[in-house]
Amino acid sequence: RRLRVDEGLMPRILDRCSFPVERYWPHPLVALGGFASTIHLGLMLPTYSCGVTTVPYVEQMVLDDGGTVALSWWRCPATARRRDVAIVFPGLNNSSETGFVRATMRRLDAAGFLAVCYDGRGTGAAGALTSARPHSADAWRDFDAVLWHVAREA
Repeated sequence: RRLRVDEGLMPRILDRCSFPVERYWPHPLVALGGFASTIHLGLMLPTYSCGVTTVPYVEQMVLDDGGTVALSWWRCPATARRRDVAIVFPGLNNSSETGFVRATMRRLDAAGFLAVCYDGRGTGAAGALTSARPHSADAWRDFDAVLWHVAREA
């Protein structure tokens, strides 16, 4: 199976999933500064959970060097009859367990995508480090194995 990106992919994603282009209006407390924003987030954090504490289907992958990464699927890839896959890369300080990442995955699922989140070495569902190499800006070296695995599963 071949990995590919179709021309015109971004316009099709934006047609099906409007939230990336919606106008963002922060809560008024956020505008008051960092202290008020932190208090507000702390009070609101339980409501940002999207109804689940973790993504429903978590799969840990052991890489060639012994490192472990995780793929957190919003739906079981074996039973979800969806061809369009959206991989969420939450960055260095977040994971599939972060509220806004789960909210993004929920919205991608509602738009018809098979949503999966990549948790790097030692982050989120990947658990503790199992190799000498941590998740870092150099993590792109793990992406080939992850992309091929996602292509096989989807």
